Amino acid sequence: TAATEIKGIWELTTPVKEAITYSWSGITGSTDKLGALPKSASVNYGSKYDVDTTYTKTSTYTNEYGEWTFSGWDHSGELTITAATEIKGTWELTTPIATITITANSNSKLYDGSSLVDEGYSYTGNLVDNDKLTVTASAESILINAGSCKNRIDSYSVSHDNGDGTTRDVTSYYAIDTFDGTLTVTKRPVTLTSGSASKTYDGGALTNGTITISGDGFVDGEGATYSVTGSQTSVG
Repeated sequence: TAATEIKGIWELTTPVKEAITYSWSGITGSTDKLGALPKSASVNYGSKYDVDTTYTKTSTYTNEYGEWTFSGWDHSGELTITAATEIKGTWELTTPIATITITANSNSKLYDGSSLVDEGYSYTGNLVDNDKLTVTASAESILINAGSCKNRIDSYSVSHDNGDGTTRDVTSYYAIDTFDGTLTVTKRPVTLTSGSASKTYDGGALTNGTITISGDGFVDGEGATYSVTGSQTSVG
């Protein structure tokens, strides 16, 4: 069969502007902008394709985010290649290489009567130039008394600065893992020491109701109720 050249219009539903490399039906090369992809490819004259048939030839490009795959015919009826026509489809990020791991902070403190909160986080991996990571983290419960709870990543997003005062969301271009931190409130060490006393025997009972508080002491506004027992009348 004879071959005819069709005009392939690469209609991109994913607006990525970075430099790319491409390979489509044996046509390979590179461009500095996505919109400069090749405009033609060879198919068999008289071939027929059903509506929405996936284009199975190699149709990929790669950039900092990973490998993208082009697929799909966008036609209203059966496509017969007899003249110049348009190829349209969708780009999908099939092999992401931009990976980020986000970990919520871990933290601890002595009990002080207030809740332990740490909204911080750390991440590993590399952001693509002009991309910005935004993260929120919070405790899974209000932690005031001694104990522990998870510190979780609630949400995250990555935005790309287009350089013209606008941004676009590129979160889906990354493979992102999240890990919890741990928040811990430890018991406050408090020592109560009863007082000592001595005297010369006088027939009366010797007592001392004094209590000394040491360690980290009680939190302001808190304390303990206690009583002191012990009485010595005889020599000894």
